[in-house]
Amino acid sequence: MSKQEIKEKIKSIENALDKGDGLSAEQIATLKSGLMEYRRKLAAFNDLAPRQEAQRVQNIANVDAAKVRLSGVIAMEGKQPTRQQKEVEEVATIQPITTGRIRTVTIPWPHKEKEVATEKNCRGGFKTAFGDLMENAAVKSGKLDQLDVSASLGICLTYLRALETLTGALPDTKYFNFKTQSQRDVYAAVVDFYIKNAE
Repeated sequence: MSKQEIKEKIKSIENALDKGDGLSAEQIATLKSGLMEYRRKLAAFNDLAPRQEAQRVQNIANVDAAKVRLSGVIAMEGKQPTRQQKEVEEVATIQPITTGRIRTVTIPWPHKEKEVATEKNCRGGFKTAFGDLMENAAVKSGKLDQLDVSASLGICLTYLRALETLTGALPDTKYFNFKTQSQRDVYAAVVDFYIKNAE
């Protein structure tokens, strides 16, 4: 409140008291109390230098502005900000693409746990057993007609049957990537034995 506004308030109260028409004793006491308060404020103004008065007015303006901001904050309390819902557009329905299934065979080996093998497993198992067969004395001496006495041969034959079941045909030498003629000869003997003795 400025100095001029205080003077106007004082004048207004003094006029009301001078008339005194229809005022109760309580109303008169309230007016006089207000008059004294405004006169104290006016006296405080008179004690302030112009610069101090300007600062006081600025302080009051700052307080009023803060009250306005505070009232806005209080009004927002308890209200959750509403988020705008994003629009969802379905572009297409995509069916899962199946890439086939892994085929396996089960081999119930007589002296170890049964094996559930894929084509890759069978190919690896055959090549391991075939490597052992190549070290067989009958093979080294060129007696391929005596391969039936070898345990490695039985494993090779079992994996051949598994591969035939999985692929639908007996593999050729290229399937196993045999490099030497002796490997190809022994493999031919194994396949021949398989065909003659297959159940």
